Amino acid sequence: MSQSPVNSRRQFFRAHWRLWLLLGCVRTPVRYPLLYRLYSTGINTLIIVVYPGTILLALCNSTNSKDLLQALPICAGAFACSAKYVSYQRSLRSVRQVEQLFNVLDERIQLAEDRNYFAAITRNTNVLLNVFRSVCVFFFIVTIISFISSIGERGLAFAVALPFDWRASTLRYVGVVTLELLLLTCDLLQSMANDSFPAIALCVLSSHTRLLGVRLARIGHKSKDEWANVLELQRCIGDHQHLHRLHATLQEIISVPVFVQYAVTAFQDCFTVISLVFYARNASDRLLYCMYLLALQLQIFPTCYYGTVCANSMDDLRQHAYASNWVEQSRLYRRLMCIFAARSMKITMAYAAGIIPKHLGAFLATLKAAYSFYTFVEGVRK
Repeated sequence: MSQSPVNSRRQFFRAHWRLWLLLGCVRTPVRYPLLYRLYSTGINTLIIVVYPGTILLALCNSTNSKDLLQALPICAGAFACSAKYVSYQRSLRSVRQVEQLFNVLDERIQLAEDRNYFAAITRNTNVLLNVFRSVCVFFFIVTIISFISSIGERGLAFAVALPFDWRASTLRYVGVVTLELLLLTCDLLQSMANDSFPAIALCVLSSHTRLLGVRLARIGHKSKDEWANVLELQRCIGDHQHLHRLHATLQEIISVPVFVQYAVTAFQDCFTVISLVFYARNASDRLLYCMYLLALQLQIFPTCYYGTVCANSMDDLRQHAYASNWVEQSRLYRRLMCIFAARSMKITMAYAAGIIPKHLGAFLATLKAAYSFYTFVEGVRK
């Protein structure tokens, strides 16, 4: 009985395409193209214009340092939301190319042990998605709590500037609260899709790289047919070329969004620490700020971790090549293996905006940058 082929798009990126469709990013034909175009225009206006614009105006109208410190990280997050949204909207065709390259590598997964390893990847990506879902749910709950605590004074979860007095009537207040919840929902949905995509894509890429290493190490140990082993090595070299194309395409897609996320996370870390130190009055406030800080780190840590894993798995390929039974193979095989080993010595590291490596070191650098911002602001405040 033949086994069904594995499919990375169906297993790993289906949730992202659903979210991008909901956010109005997809340009491929849908069932009702005119209605979807109108819907997409409305969502684009909310995320790109209304969300950052109203918060920026509120920031400019801040009258004291506390309001300013609370508005600055929200404003930075709003502009980061718009930047990542526009970047991914322009890169969805490249995402299709990534899926096609993954499908080519999926066809090489034939043996039962490889399929079992591939099934473990699904569990890892599900954990990642659940982490990002939990972060988004946490941010939504914090906003709802803020609404509930200020509803008696007709306050808002975050300051927005509107061209009318929304406190004048209950209907206007309800309308503004509805607008804020809609803007927050759009922000969290794009964060769910756009912040989880780099981590999941790098996780799948590193797993395919490890599977290539396993296939390399198996050559010559079971089959004694020298020509068949040469053909298998040639197929592995082709897989290696596909991995490099995947890496380059992913670099084009996620370079700018990850850089934006690094920068805004460091910025928000700084002002969250300031609020924790100077404005938290009781234990519950301190606990809330600490959980908020943890949630901010979870937005970038998976990408940094799997960026490191991906780079290490690429570096390990030449060791797997030498683990094959190359001594007993033909001269052609040994020549091809030497060429492959030389090509695999090329350092493969993904960079955010061509500057910051997607590495665990970048995660630590983000925390250090946040602390530097904090000491600078504290010095200015004094």
